[in-house]
Amino acid sequence: MNLSTVALQSEHLGIRELKIGLNKIKLSKWFISTSDNKPISVNVPFNEFLDLMELIDDLQDNHLLKDIQEGREAIKNIKQGFVSSYLK
Repeated sequence: MNLSTVALQSEHLGIRELKIGLNKIKLSKWFISTSDNKPISVNVPFNEFLDLMELIDDLQDNHLLKDIQEGREAIKNIKQGFVSSYLK
């Protein structure tokens, strides 16, 4: 499941519900706050927010992305070599 799906499938809470029941609402889960049934913000638990920020930072690191690509190519080559040697 990707993050977009998680966000879209999260509970939707209207602004009025948030104002009235904020002390009852579980802030340790994802939810979307709405106004007139239109999404205006997303609540993300703090630890998950930190993980997302770290992921975004990683995706901006060109050296890391190059290392990941090289690793994927190496794995692909190993798999191809294994299959071709098995078929001989």
